[in-house]
Amino acid sequence: MPFSRERILPVAHFDLKINLASPHSFYEHKKFIAPQDLKEVWLTGIFNRYHHVEWPNHVQLYGARLRAGGLQPVIGVPGSVVHNQVISLETIWGTLVAEIRDKLNSAATIQKGFGVLERILSSRLYAAERSQPAVDFAILNLERNWGNLSVKRLSEIAGLSGTHLRRRVKETTGTSIKEMAKLYRFESVLRSVNPSPTTNWANIAHAHNFYDQSHLYKDFQTFTGLNPSQYIDQRSKVYKENAIVDQKAYRNLPIG
Repeated sequence: MPFSRERILPVAHFDLKINLASPHSFYEHKKFIAPQDLKEVWLTGIFNRYHHVEWPNHVQLYGARLRAGGLQPVIGVPGSVVHNQVISLETIWGTLVAEIRDKLNSAATIQKGFGVLERILSSRLYAAERSQPAVDFAILNLERNWGNLSVKRLSEIAGLSGTHLRRRVKETTGTSIKEMAKLYRFESVLRSVNPSPTTNWANIAHAHNFYDQSHLYKDFQTFTGLNPSQYIDQRSKVYKENAIVDQKAYRNLPIG
């Protein structure tokens, strides 16, 4: 990795990682506790705050992003189980985890490894029952509109009462509709930002339906632990210092 330590910003999806090399260290936000070692296969829930990751010298892993409604059909547990947490997938899948790692280790190329992983995840998805299509459809619409839909409108789309929809979304994703909407909107903000000191934050706030610029700044502090200028400074380092990194990785910021 281009940076040994990174600040990872929250987004409204789940991450599955299969590690084939050295352990990673995960640090929770504002908690003075020992780091959590991530060794083999782990699942990251939806966070409402940033966290830190310390990468080893040698990194070799496969990853898959699961949409906010996709955890139960693929992994087999609701999002409430992993909200603001990183857990070992072995606690859910048992010996299947070791089998997956063995298959990926045996893949002749990275591309073939991705094919193996895709087949494994697809087989689980196709076998799963779609027991909540209305809730999934509401979450998908919230994502497509970058959080700019009211609970009333989502209820109409899903054909469910507001109370029932709130409860089901909380079970499915681990967080509330309001928090999900904030995360989708903030992701849209980060995607739109050109890492330049001349960024017009008032225009960005208006374009993304914030009440005002101070409202945008408040969300920045909550989700990143930084103000917008600090975010621009950190993101600019990705562009200036590391041509090999994906410069669209708007949620990974260097530390130090």
